[in-house]
Amino acid sequence: MVLMEWTPALSVDIKSIDEQHKKLFGYMNELYDALTQRKEKEVLTRIFDGLEEYTRTHFGLEEIYFDKFNYAGKDAHVAQHKEFIKRLAEIKKEIQNDATDTEDLLTFLVDWLMHHIKGTDHQYSECFREHGIV
Repeated sequence: MVLMEWTPALSVDIKSIDEQHKKLFGYMNELYDALTQRKEKEVLTRIFDGLEEYTRTHFGLEEIYFDKFNYAGKDAHVAQHKEFIKRLAEIKKEIQNDATDTEDLLTFLVDWLMHHIKGTDHQYSECFREHGIV
């Protein structure tokens, strides 16, 4: 089952970044699918660990470009990344203590990702394209 569907409106017009965003959507959809089948407890740790690792990879790529291109919005954007990583660490503890409400987790992740892509990520598109990242 699909919770989050990729649309052209979400594109930052940078193929590698869009592909990474699509992969993050895949993790959300996998978690949603498990939730609808009432199998989230069986797969939550695996899905979350993959999401956490891939998020760090994705943020890392963006931050390399921020430094390389001297992106003006870097500090605010990186602060959002750090706050999200901090929240992921808190969620991981909840998962380990079996104290996670999967629906709340999914709602948080979807809301954050959608707002971040539509807002913050779109702001760097022009800078990246000006430096040849397409």
